[in-house]
Amino acid sequence: MHAVADNFTTTVSERLADALRRRWGVFRSPAKMLARAIGHDPRACQNWLSANNAPHLAHVIELMADDPHVEEVILDLVRDRRAARGKSHADDHA
Repeated sequence: MHAVADNFTTTVSERLADALRRRWGVFRSPAKMLARAIGHDPRACQNWLSANNAPHLAHVIELMADDPHVEEVILDLVRDRRAARGKSHADDHA
């Protein structure tokens, strides 16, 4: 079970980092620009951009609100996770 969780965590970090780099990677100092935009620490933002860490939920929500592409990436991850579990969104409400 831990291997699945570890692989999923890595996938989340990498896919989110790709989405963040798409938006912020064009800037000279992407971590500083991202940090300024969401009111967070540049070092943490650099870790997100490098896929070393994933942000905490409050920051994920802020990132999703800031960029529709990040929102779509997160929703895709949720759909992928449900599919891996063999579960659909409709099953949650049945």
